[in-house]
Amino acid sequence: MYNNLLNTLSCGNCPSRFNCFLRKIPLQRYPESTQNFVIHVPGKAFYFNDTDHRWYAQYQTILNQITEYYNVYCGVIQENANPVLSIETQKASDRQFIKDKFKQLLEIAAKATEESDPSASIVFDGIGVVLASDYLEVIHKILSILHTHYKMSDANSNCCTFVQANPRQQKSDSQK
Repeated sequence: MYNNLLNTLSCGNCPSRFNCFLRKIPLQRYPESTQNFVIHVPGKAFYFNDTDHRWYAQYQTILNQITEYYNVYCGVIQENANPVLSIETQKASDRQFIKDKFKQLLEIAAKATEESDPSASIVFDGIGVVLASDYLEVIHKILSILHTHYKMSDANSNCCTFVQANPRQQKSDSQK
C-alpha cells in the first residue's frame, strides 16, 4: 500500500469536490507516480455537467496526456523495444504503441459492453472513429456502431419490419 496523494491536496476550493470520482478510487493501491498522473489529468480532460449530473471526458486530451507523460518520464516501453532504432525513432515508435494500445482498450470496452450496455459500446466505438488512423479503421468502427445499433433496436422490437417502418399503420390497425 502507498500513501493516498489525494489526501494531501486541498480539495476545499475545488468546484467538483462534491462530485469527485477520484474519492471513490482506492488510490493507495498504486504508486505515487501513477496517482500523480491520475489526479492531474481530470483537471485537463474531464468535466462535470451540472445539468445531467454526469462526468464527461475528452479522450484525445487523455491520449495526449498519456503520450506526454511517456515523453517526460519514461525511457523505452519494454514490450516495444527495438535495439536497432535510434532513441528518437524508438520514442516515436513507443508513442504509436501507446496510441495503438489505447485504441485496443477502446475496442475491448466496446465489445465488452455490446450486450450489457449497447449505448456505451456505441460511445466507445465513436471514440474509436475519432482516433482512427486510416480509412479502413473508420469504416470498421462505423460498421460496428451500426451493428450494435441494429442489435439494440432489433432487441427492442417485437413486430414486423412493415410496422416498424409505418408506426401510424399500427395505430390504425389497432383502432379497427
